[in-house]
Amino acid sequence: MAQELVKNAKSLPANTVYKFVPEPNFAKAGTYKTRIRLLYPDNSMETSQEVTVSVYDHTWKAKKTVIKRRPAPF
Repeated sequence: MAQELVKNAKSLPANTVYKFVPEPNFAKAGTYKTRIRLLYPDNSMETSQEVTVSVYDHTWKAKKTVIKRRPAPF
């Protein structure tokens, strides 16, 4: 998920590790301010400026619908 927020991720080395620092609790809906830490294959590291991540609650409840049918006119 952190990699999706890095605009130039395609131009970085293939084994780069992307991590949120600190790691927000994405299990709860809300807006989180965090940073992205990049760990490159040569063990060098870079931390981004603060980014805002929004998590939305996509739970929805199924509603039981009963369809009443008229008897066929014979």
